[in-house]
Amino acid sequence: MHARLIVGLTAAAICCVAAGAGAADSAEFSGFLSDYSEFAPPPGDNIVDLIWLVPDLRARLQGYESIMVDQPEIFLHAESPYGGFKPDEMKAIADGFREAVIQELGTTYAVVEEPGEKVLYLRLAATNLYVKRKLSKNPLSYTPVGFAVKTVRKALTKNLDKKFSLVELNVEAELLDSLTGERLSAAVERLGARKDKETGQKKDPTSWEQLDWAMGECGRRMRCRLDNARRPEAERVDCL
Repeated sequence: MHARLIVGLTAAAICCVAAGAGAADSAEFSGFLSDYSEFAPPPGDNIVDLIWLVPDLRARLQGYESIMVDQPEIFLHAESPYGGFKPDEMKAIADGFREAVIQELGTTYAVVEEPGEKVLYLRLAATNLYVKRKLSKNPLSYTPVGFAVKTVRKALTKNLDKKFSLVELNVEAELLDSLTGERLSAAVERLGARKDKETGQKKDPTSWEQLDWAMGECGRRMRCRLDNARRPEAERVDCL
């Protein structure tokens, strides 16, 4: 596993996957987040790429006790060589991502379904998925109807890897106050990269296995950052 391919909160709080997207004005954005204009690479931090944080984020996080985790949205890249997923496959990816985050956060924080006071709201998206269809000796490709969340972590990557090569994607995330909708932090990160002959960029593809690993890492790092917001500075731990 590449050390920089992680999902988590930045130095103050939000989950994201790392990779090397560059400046905000050169990244490809999906439109999942309403405003990308103030995103910037955090100085001195080579784990995350583009981030926006409310100035008093650490102090603000101390007042929250619960979190809502929305089902992630999925966006295929307009230039993806293959753009077809069965509905159950798409839902399995989204449900697996959400369930992995909830499993980690739920060990310490209440995960709720309704907005309220002291409740955070986490929005996530896997965007710009660039996918290639694998050639198979078996022309039949069967996905069980109702591919369940409980099956996802064990079978999803194995099932998808037989049919699709995942070359690159972005993870976009934002953390908001669940009542006011005020954005507290947001991030856009990239996993994998296509080959680009014009710029000389070499192909550095990702995989479904790496995405699956990132799912669980997101929740663990987020829980760590929220814990740090409640600790005295001397007791804070390194979440990386």
